[in-house]
Amino acid sequence: MRTRFSPILEKSVAPPPELTGVNLLLGVVSITGTPLAAPYEAGYWFTSLTGWWDAADSTGQTTQFLTADGGWSNRAYRAFRQIDITGHVEAGSRPELRDAIERLMAAIPVDPLVPLVVYEDGLARHCMVRMSGQPKVVWAGGHLPVADFNISLVAPDPRKLAGPGGDLGWRVFGPVGLPSTTGGLTFPFTFPTAFTAVTTSGQVTLDLAGTATPNAVVEFTGPVLNPGVREVGTGRTLWFDLELLAGQTLSVDLRTRSVLLNGVSRRGKRRGQWIAPTPGAVWEFTAANYNSDARMLVRTQEAWI
Repeated sequence: MRTRFSPILEKSVAPPPELTGVNLLLGVVSITGTPLAAPYEAGYWFTSLTGWWDAADSTGQTTQFLTADGGWSNRAYRAFRQIDITGHVEAGSRPELRDAIERLMAAIPVDPLVPLVVYEDGLARHCMVRMSGQPKVVWAGGHLPVADFNISLVAPDPRKLAGPGGDLGWRVFGPVGLPSTTGGLTFPFTFPTAFTAVTTSGQVTLDLAGTATPNAVVEFTGPVLNPGVREVGTGRTLWFDLELLAGQTLSVDLRTRSVLLNGVSRRGKRRGQWIAPTPGAVWEFTAANYNSDARMLVRTQEAWI
């Protein structure tokens, strides 16, 4: 019996499942990596996840030389990623189990790609996937509200991307203006005097993690003539032969190599060399003229093999 001098016990609140252990999110269905406790409760848990931590297969092949030692190797690329999930569905009753199975089957994308999110102790990463082959469901026992399932998914892009999908998981560098120096000494001057020059570098440093080439989008906002980005160190410059008026935005996707001016393609205006984001790279905003209102912004999404 509790007396008035006994401490008040606070109710223990379990942390969200995405913060502990390994948990999956496929559509609106959450699949925990921890078995559900008895008595049976409605939910999903997986016993096996394959293809997520493995590197994707290679398309490379080596053909033996006919009249010499060794062989000839073709160009090799990473293949698509195959992911298989095996687990159980549990419910409080057989009707609830039927409903739970139907929700799981409905969550498997057939044609469009949707994110399969894997939470690893709070770290969220995802692949864009859809169904590969027929899902399998086996009712473990006719009188028990428990069923086994096996789901096969394919990710055309084998990379694991940061965040749970959508706009989440992207990092923003900038915006920055064009390089400039303002203020400083004016003639004539007398000593002592203050050195008040202010220098704007117009540069962003890509502080990136990951083991694969990330997604990257560069956005230029006018007014500016021939906007571009120079990779400091290598000198490679990517620029565009057009003029942006005030309020216009040029969006350049460095992975898909799409170039959109307010949503309209302007890829034919591309000049210079395509560049790719790398950890620690320094990019500088360039243009044919200076305007203090011009801006460059870089958005990146880190990726892993």
